[in-house]
Amino acid sequence: MDMSAENPFADLMTKAVKLKGAQQAQLRTQFDSWPQYFQHSLFMQESVVTVRTKPFPERIADAEEMKHTGNAHFNGEALEEAVAEYEKALAVFKYLENKDPGWKKKGIEDSDMLITDFQCNNPEDQKRLTRLKISCYLNIAAQALITPPSSGALEFDRAISDLQKAYAIDRENREVRKLLRELMEQRSKQRALDKETFSGMFDRGQVEEAESLARGFEAKGKTEYAAEIRQKIAQAQEVRNRRLKCVDFFNPTPEMIANAKESGIDLTDRNVQQMLHDLQEEERRKTSSSEKPSEHKESPSSAVESVDSLLKSMSSTEIAQMLSREGIDYHKITDREQFLETAKQVLLSKLDDKKEPTKPSYTRTIVLLAIAWTLVRLYTSGGLSVLGRVTMNAITGNTESVDQGMKVMDIFDEN
Repeated sequence: MDMSAENPFADLMTKAVKLKGAQQAQLRTQFDSWPQYFQHSLFMQESVVTVRTKPFPERIADAEEMKHTGNAHFNGEALEEAVAEYEKALAVFKYLENKDPGWKKKGIEDSDMLITDFQCNNPEDQKRLTRLKISCYLNIAAQALITPPSSGALEFDRAISDLQKAYAIDRENREVRKLLRELMEQRSKQRALDKETFSGMFDRGQVEEAESLARGFEAKGKTEYAAEIRQKIAQAQEVRNRRLKCVDFFNPTPEMIANAKESGIDLTDRNVQQMLHDLQEEERRKTSSSEKPSEHKESPSSAVESVDSLLKSMSSTEIAQMLSREGIDYHKITDREQFLETAKQVLLSKLDDKKEPTKPSYTRTIVLLAIAWTLVRLYTSGGLSVLGRVTMNAITGNTESVDQGMKVMDIFDEN
């Protein structure tokens, strides 16, 4: 199956992997804060790992050869290949390891990280190693100054982070200080340009304005900026067109299942199918709303969050009474998670029947939510029917059910 960016299945699978990784990201905050070259040291090929075990004279010679290979790539303007060689040279002496053998399946966690920063006992050897490190840091950072404009300020951020490592090693190095100052100036200019050119442009669907801006740059002779803007326009339109395509996740093909499995996602699981379907629909709604006015509809995740919040405010007695009114024998449910899940589905079915206004009104929304919350609480506690009887008795002058009504309403005080 085509898993390129143009394939809607591949696009949604990528988003699903990101959603799955969001929880894992909370366990690797320190790893994510490290420079890119240091992160990459965890994934080095076996040839680099083998060099780490050699005696220092062979080890430094191999690392210097990697740097020379990087220089050759750099001179040939093969920047990515050059940076890869510089990162390999650094990773021979400063690198990350994971003490969990199953980390590739489980994921990266800060608590499993082992850091090695090799230092020499011999002062002359240490000077040679320091020269190698500074040279690699400088060369990695320098590529940001000749990177195409489309890379944006992010490349400068990474380069400055790498260069600061070199500065920490040798604060008297004039070349390091000069390049660091130049990179910071270039980053400020690039950020200003990014903000002026692209800020919110495609979030508002203003392709026409983008095209007009591109023509303006062309009129001023800045053809490289015009080309970059048109590239962004093409990317935005490509994403929009891709989102309009629909994938049937409820009837996955064997090829779809196999591709999903490679990403750690079980596409035969009904819950996973529903999640991917909801994700696809949310993407389609976003695309539609950017092109024409449409009814606002609460996303499934928002509805679930509302129900979860409501369930937390209800006592077990209230939940049991609600299930009983729906004809559900909750006594047969021995597992508490199943008990709460059943209650959640009942409340979701009630919320699905609500109709929302076509135009957003925050005041009216708050009032409606307050009324809905009160009615649901009355319904779950049995107070709705009692309240009706109390009201009728008050109208007719009969007060025999008032005491009963007050007892039921006392449930609201239980937690």
